[in-house]
Amino acid sequence: MVKRFTQRIGAICTGAVLTFGSICTNFGAAPITASAADANYARLLQYSLYFYDANMCGSDVKSKTGMNWRGNCHTDDAVPGGYHDAGDHAMFGLPQGYTATALELSYLEFKDAYEATGQADHIKMILDRFATFFKNSTKLSGDNVSNFLYQKGNGKVDHGYWGPPESQSSRSNEMYWTSSGASDIAANYASALALHAKNFGSSEDLNYAKALYNFSTRYNQCAKDGPSGFYDSEKCKDEQTMAAGCLALATGDSNYKNALSSGVKEIGVWWAYGWNDANLGAAVMNGIVNKDWSAANSYIGGKCNGSGYLFMDKWGSARLNCSMQFMALVATREGAGNYTDWAIGQMNYILGSNPANTCFVTGFASNSAKNAHHRGASGYTSYSQFNGNNWDPNGDHSQPFAQYGGNSKPLIGALVGGPCDAGGSYHDNMNDYVCNEVAIDYNAGLVGAAAGLYHFKKSGTTDTSINGVTKIYSGGGSSSETEPSDTTTTPHSSDPYVDPSGETTREAVVTGSGRKFDINVAGASKVTVTFKTNSNDWEATGCFGYMGSKWEQDDWKANAQSGTVKVEYDIPSGVNSLQFQIFWPESATFESAILTIPGGGGSSISTETTTTSSSKDNPHNNYKRGDVDVSGSVDILDAVLLARVAAEDTKCGVTDEGKGNADVNSDGSVKTDDLTKLLKYLANILTEAQFNA
Repeated sequence: MVKRFTQRIGAICTGAVLTFGSICTNFGAAPITASAADANYARLLQYSLYFYDANMCGSDVKSKTGMNWRGNCHTDDAVPGGYHDAGDHAMFGLPQGYTATALELSYLEFKDAYEATGQADHIKMILDRFATFFKNSTKLSGDNVSNFLYQKGNGKVDHGYWGPPESQSSRSNEMYWTSSGASDIAANYASALALHAKNFGSSEDLNYAKALYNFSTRYNQCAKDGPSGFYDSEKCKDEQTMAAGCLALATGDSNYKNALSSGVKEIGVWWAYGWNDANLGAAVMNGIVNKDWSAANSYIGGKCNGSGYLFMDKWGSARLNCSMQFMALVATREGAGNYTDWAIGQMNYILGSNPANTCFVTGFASNSAKNAHHRGASGYTSYSQFNGNNWDPNGDHSQPFAQYGGNSKPLIGALVGGPCDAGGSYHDNMNDYVCNEVAIDYNAGLVGAAAGLYHFKKSGTTDTSINGVTKIYSGGGSSSETEPSDTTTTPHSSDPYVDPSGETTREAVVTGSGRKFDINVAGASKVTVTFKTNSNDWEATGCFGYMGSKWEQDDWKANAQSGTVKVEYDIPSGVNSLQFQIFWPESATFESAILTIPGGGGSSISTETTTTSSSKDNPHNNYKRGDVDVSGSVDILDAVLLARVAAEDTKCGVTDEGKGNADVNSDGSVKTDDLTKLLKYLANILTEAQFNA
């Protein structure tokens, strides 16, 4: 299994030369015992996306949603589309932009999870709708924004109505436009569109992102008229810094990179990534783009540890918890720590191992919350219908108790607010909008955490039937409505090429179509896959996967600028069949899969250098020296094991081959100076030549 690699040892420890004790105490967050290590994260990811189907707004809802109880609504809005904010139907710009940005980031970082669980089509549909709405809300004059719709619906008027969105009266006079403000919201939309361009390759999205960012920084005024009393913000520098990072990632422009770096130093990090505080998101983006994880990891490391539930605020505590899980898992994937066990424990709590014995994700389990504060799902068409339903089976509580009516609808995958205090108090009360409301920004963290946990644990399976859902997205990488009925079989056979070294090569038998292929690799030690792309694509990404005791997956990334991509892969021992997937670009033409058959040793026939890695560039791949766990790569886990070998830990489980690899200095013994050299190499203080000297 490919592991994530630490780019700078500073992300883990304060210095390059560490003792055995210090590396053991500073390597990421403290692990916790979690009984949900095998939780169904595939199903959690699948369910969590359906909340966006429930909260769709516009004239295309009936054709797009997967929920059988939703229809078109608010069709006379100046700009139809977007998503209802929460249990109400207004569309507020800050949570709208944050949600889209967070979902885009989850797809960028954990695309393999979406592909492997069959959720790629679903998330793309959701993200496409966000992007289309943001562009339609932005009026351009050349490359400049001339007018910008940042909110639909008046919060106070909207909250005065309890009923389904399909029956709500016109709000055409409640459209909030600006030609010189809402800089915080414009920057959020810029972030989402920049990442959408990065994820799906649209130059139009990128142009809008640049224009919105320029608009935001030109005026530097937060939105006031629409969000007052609901989503007030006094600052926009955090959203602008996040937008600079997303644009830097999409363009590689040094101006955006510099704005990101300087912005993170200015704003700092003090809260979870959310609709009003993009600080941590910007710091994480600075780690991804500029490889500076100092700000992000300082905050994440201080919060994401221990076995207790991370309670940050009573208003939507589960929202903040899941957002922290998401950010911690991104940091883990990028090699800036190891927070996986911590996130598993937190999600275990969210899914039901808590004092309330309640799963805080609706429709997911038999003990899921059943009375979320959500107008459309409640089954009521007015406040008066449930005014008499004020009994409280759990005793005294701050809000009159109300539960769903007989005409309620199945609300699938929505994250409720969760515990009302650090002790885990909670009541499943429809009237309690502090601890039992649901919202699109709540689910953004849940989706990101679910994708991240699946990425690391490969646990669970999706459902093929869900109550209230007519459009099922399940395993195999596509919606059940669009799953091809058959596949193209492309047999390849040719006389083998005999390499002078004694190795032979031959074409493999390949079956599949589109961007997913099964390759018969029986008897081979290596496979080289070649495919064609549009020469405008500068990068291609994908994975090799195979089924052992569980599904295993190794990601790759390669330069695609020449239009021809070759990806080499060392086949794990005992694997006879591989699945080859292309995540990006969307259009690719499969050419061939060439197998290398071991003989007398020596090199493969390939003469073209291809970059392959675990989704991120890895300068320490394919080395034996320092590969203590004999995984085929060198990373911080090897340093941990080397430290245990040096300390003569007889229970560390290192093989004889691994102990030989641990002798980095080649002096016949394993001591702390071997560890020092390995750590300097991982920190890029030593070059490859110096490390192997």
